[in-house]
Amino acid sequence: MSGRHTKIISVGAAVQDVFLSNSPEFKAVSERPDESFIQLELGAKADVNNITFSTGGGASNAAVTFARQGLHSIFMGTIGHDPAGMAVLNSLDQENVDTSLVSYSYSYKTGYSVLLLAPSGERTILTYRGASTHYHKKDFNLEALDADWLYVSTLSGNLELLYSLFSQAKARGIKIMFNPGKRELAQREKLVALLEDVDVLCVNRDEIQQIVEGASLEELVRHGHHYCPVVIVSDGPNG
Repeated sequence: MSGRHTKIISVGAAVQDVFLSNSPEFKAVSERPDESFIQLELGAKADVNNITFSTGGGASNAAVTFARQGLHSIFMGTIGHDPAGMAVLNSLDQENVDTSLVSYSYSYKTGYSVLLLAPSGERTILTYRGASTHYHKKDFNLEALDADWLYVSTLSGNLELLYSLFSQAKARGIKIMFNPGKRELAQREKLVALLEDVDVLCVNRDEIQQIVEGASLEELVRHGHHYCPVVIVSDGPNG
């Protein structure tokens, strides 16, 4: 099967990110050599000389990556009926990501993050997760779909929804790549029980250490193979 015909559904969060930078007020303040912070005076107005809007979220970022590789990329997630939601949809449309499986929340707004960028490149993030953390099983139905792969990022610890998605995928012969988040990892025993359906597990070094024991990276990956046939572990600057 050639890459351009492969269909992959990315499931999880999509948020609007707003980057604020080039401000003298964002200069890092050092209290100790190993600790610094941004200090904003209450009641003051801080000038910002640059603003950038972008779409973020584990699943939407993955969906864009797959689309740029020539895959038939579909995003499945929940947003609100608001300007941020429209911005997310427009961004995904421009990247040729199929948004026909997007669902809408009538109780929560689209996830939104404001990122304050210091001159050093460090950042402080203010996040409203909103609709990106409130999912309903009825909005994640794979019965009528013929995808080749399901890429699942964090679903805010909703293991009931994960179980439903994985069961539907395996019943339809859809392969699963899973990138769990901290709320899934916090429920290790339940998470491990789900991994038997996963074809590719994608985590970083800190995350794999919450699933299996091991001292070296090689040992961690080898133990991860007890649960999944393919385990991908990133290790920060070490690759």
